[in-house]
Amino acid sequence: MKVLMRRPGILLIEQYGHTYIRYVAGEVADYILQIKICEEERRQLLAKRISMESVLNFHENQEKSSVSERQTSLIKDYLLSTDTYSEQRIATILRKLQKYGDIFFEFYDFVLQERFLENGMVIEGYTAQMLTEQFRLSPLGAYNYLIYLRDMPEKALADLRAGLPTKDRKKEDTHGTDGSE
Repeated sequence: MKVLMRRPGILLIEQYGHTYIRYVAGEVADYILQIKICEEERRQLLAKRISMESVLNFHENQEKSSVSERQTSLIKDYLLSTDTYSEQRIATILRKLQKYGDIFFEFYDFVLQERFLENGMVIEGYTAQMLTEQFRLSPLGAYNYLIYLRDMPEKALADLRAGLPTKDRKKEDTHGTDGSE
């Protein structure tokens, strides 16, 4: 992530091959959200011909998208920047992640910040960061594994003890992928 411009509570950034305005939103709970902007808006902002607030207000009034839609949009951009997923595969990945709100929100945080949370959720003794470091899973693979640990803890733990003989590991061994799906 590259910060192009900073104002209190609002950033202009480049991330995952796009330009976004990042801001804090929400009345009861604060969410960090991003709105993807076009190249012309980017040029106008960098030339200081328009303000980030005016572009943000324009998009807010035009798009009427929910917090969840903005979050899934950023996750889609992340997924497309890491692999060549089809729209159908992305929809499947999102449905799986959305099964558990806490896992979805932590994965969104990872995508947003491009790093794991310091105190990430622990499921059956593992965090997503631990899974990436100890078992060479991709971040997406690690969050999917947290779902597996929650759904089938005994089987998932047995697989970890056996060195993670999952389809991700088999694919990595035969195709040289990073185990992301």
